[in-house]
Amino acid sequence: MHIALRDGFAGQTVTIAVDKREVYRRAEVRTDLRISRADAFDTDVVGPIAEIEVTVEPGGHRAATRVDVAATPYLAIDVKDGALRLTPSAERFVYM
Repeated sequence: MHIALRDGFAGQTVTIAVDKREVYRRAEVRTDLRISRADAFDTDVVGPIAEIEVTVEPGGHRAATRVDVAATPYLAIDVKDGALRLTPSAERFVYM
């Protein structure tokens, strides 16, 4: 599974768990406004459905979703209007 942190990150600490296993923790995550990208990584998943949990601090942002990894192996994470938005996709993300 490919997870991309995109718009709205402004120096926060981001933690991401997949199926209750922490796979990402990074401080000072910032979006590069030229390409709408803060970071991206690949992670292994065990089954066809993955439970994703995201926390962004400060700000108390928390969100969770279930992703059908076979159908949508890409997940975009954005901070928009004070909330986290998790968007599964069947297509690879392009950064310009």
